[in-house]
Amino acid sequence: MDQENKVKNNLDIANQEQRESIKKIEVLKIGDMQKAELVLVVLGVKPATEVSVFKWNDSPDKVKDVLLESGLAVVEKEVTGKEIAEFAVAQDKNTAQNLALLDPAQDHEAFGKLMGFPETAAAGFVGNKRLDKNKYPDLETIAFKFALSESGWKDEVELLNYWNQLLKKYSPLLYNKLLTNK
Repeated sequence: MDQENKVKNNLDIANQEQRESIKKIEVLKIGDMQKAELVLVVLGVKPATEVSVFKWNDSPDKVKDVLLESGLAVVEKEVTGKEIAEFAVAQDKNTAQNLALLDPAQDHEAFGKLMGFPETAAAGFVGNKRLDKNKYPDLETIAFKFALSESGWKDEVELLNYWNQLLKKYSPLLYNKLLTNK
């Protein structure tokens, strides 16, 4: 789990430019979880994420413009569902392009890696070695989620806690909204 080891337990990671980018993202009319994932990408603790835009959200052009103004790379993906636009978003164009090319239904491990999920979680998902839901720890105060693996769930929960602490520090309003709407 390289991502969390880079800055483990270090919550003072955002510069002024990143803080301003987070403020721009917070006011976008897209899903709150999407905004939370974008905060982690801006902070550099998550390589990439996907953003789906629906007719009730801000326009795709506005969403794309705000993400680009925030210093993120944006690649438009093929629309496959009810959304009117879908973007792969990362700190660099290459990562965004790689994510845009993946089919999450087919390329679970590669998709999971680019989305910042620990290797153990991705491998557990693919190999159907997920932690039994009855054995899950209490995650009520954690905004983020992914399927925990049998082999690495303790480290995975630690990563979720770290992401949670970052969101709470850099976007407390968004953090509170996510926990309130659980």
